[in-house]
Amino acid sequence: MDEKPANHPSYVALAAWATAAGAAVWVLSPLITHTAEPWDSGYVYWFGLVLISAGLAWYSRRRSALAPILIGLWLGQFLYGFVWLGFGNLWPLGLIALAVYLIPAWIAALIVYWWIGRADARG
Repeated sequence: MDEKPANHPSYVALAAWATAAGAAVWVLSPLITHTAEPWDSGYVYWFGLVLISAGLAWYSRRRSALAPILIGLWLGQFLYGFVWLGFGNLWPLGLIALAVYLIPAWIAALIVYWWIGRADARG
């Protein structure tokens, strides 16, 4: 009896969901934290990126999906900033800061992939 392959979302779909989630972090910041920008609210709010990354990693169930997830999270934040906030003197520093804030999301996704590997090994 042949097993059906697992139905995984495409890389494009994962990147699109991550892009929407990255932009949502900025869109929802004034409503949730009462600050115009997420980094003005402290580090707790950025924990949402970690949860989003881990959730998408769990849903994808494959380590090769990590790059589209993280690129999508960064791209969503970048596009929101580009379209609604415009350019300023600190624009290059902001792009670097967005990437640095994704380091915990990257670590969370790696932990999820490690956990999935353990669960699959146990059967």
